[in-house]
Amino acid sequence: MAAIIDLRTGTTLAEPGDLPTPPRQPRRPQLRLVHGGRSAVGRQRRRVFLVRRVLLGVAVVVAAVLALQLGGLVTQAFAAPSPSTSGAGATRSYAVQPGDTVWSVAHQVAPAAADPSLVVDRIIQLNAAQGIELRSDSVLRAGEQLVVPAPAG
Repeated sequence: MAAIIDLRTGTTLAEPGDLPTPPRQPRRPQLRLVHGGRSAVGRQRRRVFLVRRVLLGVAVVVAAVLALQLGGLVTQAFAAPSPSTSGAGATRSYAVQPGDTVWSVAHQVAPAAADPSLVVDRIIQLNAAQGIELRSDSVLRAGEQLVVPAPAG
Protein backbone atom coordinates (compact mmCIF):
# COMPACT_ATOMS: atom_id res chain seq x y z
CA MET A 1 0.00 0.00 0.00
CA ALA A 2 1.20 3.39 -0.79
CA ALA A 3 0.92 6.41 1.37
CA ILE A 4 1.68 10.03 0.85
CA ILE A 5 4.71 11.05 2.90
CA ASP A 6 6.01 14.58 3.43
CA LEU A 7 9.68 14.48 2.40
CA ARG A 8 10.76 17.21 4.80
CA THR A 9 9.33 15.73 7.96
CA GLY A 10 8.84 12.08 7.02
CA THR A 11 5.33 11.97 8.34
CA THR A 12 2.49 10.31 6.58
CA LEU A 13 0.03 12.85 5.24
CA ALA A 14 -2.79 10.61 4.19
CA GLU A 15 -3.70 7.10 3.30
CA PRO A 16 -4.78 6.46 -0.29
CA GLY A 17 -8.40 5.90 0.75
CA ASP A 18 -8.45 9.21 2.59
CA LEU A 19 -7.67 11.29 -0.49
CA PRO A 20 -10.58 13.15 -2.05
CA THR A 21 -11.31 12.15 -5.59
CA PRO A 22 -10.72 14.92 -8.09
CA PRO A 23 -13.85 16.33 -9.75
CA ARG A 24 -14.66 14.79 -13.11
CA GLN A 25 -13.75 16.94 -16.04
CA PRO A 26 -16.54 17.57 -18.56
CA ARG A 27 -16.21 15.44 -21.62
CA ARG A 28 -14.65 17.29 -24.51
CA PRO A 29 -16.47 17.13 -27.82
CA GLN A 30 -14.94 14.89 -30.41
CA LEU A 31 -13.36 16.60 -33.36
CA ARG A 32 -15.22 16.18 -36.62
CA LEU A 33 -13.79 16.12 -40.07
CA VAL A 34 -15.43 18.78 -42.24
CA HIS A 35 -15.21 18.00 -45.90
CA GLY A 36 -14.40 20.94 -48.07
CA GLY A 37 -11.78 22.24 -50.38
CA ARG A 38 -10.79 19.72 -53.00
CA SER A 39 -11.93 16.55 -51.31
CA ALA A 40 -14.23 14.25 -53.26
CA VAL A 41 -16.94 14.56 -50.63
CA GLY A 42 -16.72 18.37 -50.70
CA ARG A 43 -16.98 18.47 -54.50
CA GLN A 44 -19.97 16.12 -54.43
CA ARG A 45 -21.75 18.28 -51.82
CA ARG A 46 -21.15 21.45 -53.85
CA ARG A 47 -22.45 19.74 -56.98
CA VAL A 48 -25.62 18.63 -55.18
CA PHE A 49 -26.06 22.15 -53.77
CA LEU A 50 -25.74 23.75 -57.21
CA VAL A 51 -28.10 21.26 -58.86
CA ARG A 52 -30.70 21.95 -56.18
CA ARG A 53 -30.32 25.71 -56.66
CA VAL A 54 -30.72 25.42 -60.44
CA LEU A 55 -33.80 23.21 -60.07
CA LEU A 56 -35.32 25.66 -57.59
CA GLY A 57 -34.68 28.56 -59.99
CA VAL A 58 -36.28 26.70 -62.89
CA ALA A 59 -39.28 25.81 -60.72
CA VAL A 60 -39.73 29.47 -59.72
CA VAL A 61 -39.59 30.64 -63.35
CA VAL A 62 -42.07 27.96 -64.48
CA ALA A 63 -44.43 28.84 -61.63
CA ALA A 64 -44.25 32.55 -62.52
CA VAL A 65 -45.01 31.89 -66.19
CA LEU A 66 -47.92 29.61 -65.31
CA ALA A 67 -49.28 32.18 -62.85
CA LEU A 68 -49.15 34.90 -65.51
CA GLN A 69 -50.88 32.69 -68.06
CA LEU A 70 -53.49 31.56 -65.57
CA GLY A 71 -54.06 35.17 -64.51
CA GLY A 72 -54.66 36.12 -68.15
CA LEU A 73 -57.12 33.27 -68.61
CA VAL A 74 -58.99 34.20 -65.45
CA THR A 75 -59.14 37.83 -66.55
CA GLN A 76 -60.50 36.82 -69.96
CA ALA A 77 -63.03 34.45 -68.42
CA PHE A 78 -64.46 37.05 -66.05
CA ALA A 79 -64.21 40.07 -68.36
CA ALA A 80 -67.50 41.49 -69.55
CA PRO A 81 -68.11 40.84 -73.22
CA SER A 82 -67.18 43.95 -75.12
CA PRO A 83 -69.49 45.43 -77.71
CA SER A 84 -66.78 44.84 -80.31
CA THR A 85 -67.41 41.09 -80.14
CA SER A 86 -71.06 41.56 -80.98
CA GLY A 87 -71.93 42.77 -84.45
CA ALA A 88 -69.79 43.26 -87.49
CA GLY A 89 -67.39 45.72 -85.88
CA ALA A 90 -67.76 48.21 -88.74
CA THR A 91 -66.89 51.80 -87.94
CA ARG A 92 -67.36 55.22 -89.45
CA SER A 93 -66.14 58.72 -88.83
CA TYR A 94 -68.25 61.30 -86.97
CA ALA A 95 -67.68 65.08 -86.99
CA VAL A 96 -68.37 66.51 -83.54
CA GLN A 97 -70.98 69.28 -83.40
CA PRO A 98 -70.93 72.13 -80.84
CA GLY A 99 -72.13 70.91 -77.40
CA ASP A 100 -71.72 67.21 -78.18
CA THR A 101 -70.66 64.79 -75.45
CA VAL A 102 -69.70 61.16 -75.76
CA TRP A 103 -73.17 60.21 -74.47
CA SER A 104 -74.99 62.38 -77.00
CA VAL A 105 -72.86 60.93 -79.79
CA ALA A 106 -73.72 57.42 -78.53
CA HIS A 107 -77.45 58.26 -78.64
CA GLN A 108 -77.11 59.60 -82.21
CA VAL A 109 -75.13 56.57 -83.40
CA ALA A 110 -77.35 53.93 -81.77
CA PRO A 111 -80.68 55.47 -80.76
CA ALA A 112 -82.35 52.07 -80.27
CA ALA A 113 -79.58 50.66 -78.05
CA ALA A 114 -80.94 49.04 -74.91
CA ASP A 115 -77.84 50.05 -72.93
CA PRO A 116 -76.15 53.22 -74.26
CA SER A 117 -73.24 52.73 -71.83
CA LEU A 118 -72.03 49.85 -74.03
CA VAL A 119 -72.00 52.19 -77.04
CA VAL A 120 -70.12 54.83 -74.99
CA ASP A 121 -67.56 52.22 -73.96
CA ARG A 122 -67.17 51.13 -77.60
CA ILE A 123 -66.63 54.74 -78.77
CA ILE A 124 -63.98 55.26 -76.07
CA GLN A 125 -62.30 51.98 -77.04
CA LEU A 126 -62.29 52.76 -80.78
CA ASN A 127 -60.83 56.22 -80.27
CA ALA A 128 -58.21 55.00 -77.80
CA ALA A 129 -56.93 52.75 -80.59
CA GLN A 130 -56.57 55.92 -82.70
CA GLY A 131 -54.70 57.73 -79.92
CA ILE A 132 -57.59 59.96 -78.85
CA GLU A 133 -58.10 59.99 -75.08
CA LEU A 134 -61.78 60.13 -74.13
CA ARG A 135 -63.76 59.66 -70.93
CA SER A 136 -67.50 59.10 -70.60
CA ASP A 137 -67.91 62.63 -69.20
CA SER A 138 -65.69 64.31 -71.81
CA VAL A 139 -66.88 67.45 -73.56
CA LEU A 140 -65.79 67.25 -77.16
CA ARG A 141 -64.44 70.02 -79.39
CA ALA A 142 -66.54 70.98 -82.38
CA GLY A 143 -65.05 69.78 -85.67
CA GLU A 144 -63.13 66.93 -84.01
CA GLN A 145 -63.33 63.63 -85.88
CA LEU A 146 -64.29 60.58 -83.81
CA VAL A 147 -64.42 56.95 -84.78
CA VAL A 148 -67.85 55.52 -83.92
CA PRO A 149 -69.50 52.16 -84.53
CA ALA A 150 -71.49 52.02 -87.74
CA PRO A 151 -75.22 51.56 -87.24
CA ALA A 152 -76.35 47.99 -87.62
CA GLY A 153 -78.61 47.25 -90.52
